[in-house]
Amino acid sequence: MKKGKKKTFVEMLLSSGIISQEALRSALSEQWERGGTLEEILVERGILTEEQLVQFLTSKFSMLHYLDLKSVDVDMEAVEHIPARIARKYLLIPVRKKGKSLAVAMANPLNREMLAEIKQVTDLKIRPFVSRISDIKEAIEEYYREVEEEEISAPYAPERLKGEIGLPLQKEKTFETFIISESNRLAFILAKNIAETRGVSEKKLFIFGPEGVGKTHLLNAIGNYILENETIRGVLYTDAIKFSTLLRSFKTDKDIDKFINTHTETDVFLFDDLDALVGKERAQEVLYTVLSELHLLEKQIVITSSVPIKNLLAFNKKLKSFVLEFMSAGIKEPEEDLRRKVVLNLLGDEKLPKNIIELIVKNITSNLRELETVVQEIVTLKRIGQEIDEELAKKIIEGFVEIKT
Repeated sequence: MKKGKKKTFVEMLLSSGIISQEALRSALSEQWERGGTLEEILVERGILTEEQLVQFLTSKFSMLHYLDLKSVDVDMEAVEHIPARIARKYLLIPVRKKGKSLAVAMANPLNREMLAEIKQVTDLKIRPFVSRISDIKEAIEEYYREVEEEEISAPYAPERLKGEIGLPLQKEKTFETFIISESNRLAFILAKNIAETRGVSEKKLFIFGPEGVGKTHLLNAIGNYILENETIRGVLYTDAIKFSTLLRSFKTDKDIDKFINTHTETDVFLFDDLDALVGKERAQEVLYTVLSELHLLEKQIVITSSVPIKNLLAFNKKLKSFVLEFMSAGIKEPEEDLRRKVVLNLLGDEKLPKNIIELIVKNITSNLRELETVVQEIVTLKRIGQEIDEELAKKIIEGFVEIKT
């Protein structure tokens, strides 16, 4: 491994010998399919016990300490600083707030994505502690139930709602890091036009294409470009899951009006995964109202979907008709040359034999996220001294697709 480069959680697990490569590959494959955290899957499968995981983390870093959640009283004021969706996503529970510092019990304090997200959400200094996964889950259900019951019974304060809508932009997803090819060129040009021209020529854009081809990247690129280059336009980035989940807390017409008004207080509205609203009639109706008001206010709207809008059969007719008026651009499955460029870009300074690169490119053909996962796993193994040959590369690839002969 290169000098100065920090090991990831996965690299440390492998180099310590606490789990085998085969067990790790299987756990990573399951994580890709169902979501959740890697450490939770390792414990559920019996690859590690909760005690082994705690011991491993605290022994590797002297500044990490174990916190027995059964022996402490969790401060409800601290709990309110981190939304329940983040607590459940990463398996963590805020314990105590003191000044600008927030003590948080976590299953895996080495998760850099988690640390960045909770820092952005709370704007506080995070003091991480290690706790048992089962204790964290129990605490989440106990303490967030109280918060959620209050949310249902009490009307939403507008200032509180503003702090919860939307998703954080992924800073690494920019126009500069987007790799252009014939399969995505039109979508890239139109997205960049939305970002650069303030919608003088076009205010509404619909981008569609299969999973893992770069739609979310372009949404984030638009938002990041605007926030970096302007001080006037506001950006709201959200997706179908975030939108529909938050909407459940709003019961009365008055509360729903607050929800709609807060979502329209922006200049650029970026909405990901429209097709995930299939079967959620109430969310479709409310989204239509949000989009209609944004249109009347002459705001910019960019929406993505895994399928063309005309193929969303069981869908709100007004919403479908409205989106059909958008300028649209499809992204096709990545061609071979694009896949090769993506692999080389992901490798950076790392080197892999040409036959391994071609094996990846020829087999992972439709989903760039899967391509990224395969490359990251191979690089991780290489960094801890594992020899990367075709047999090993094939085993990793087979976790996603059947090897082509």
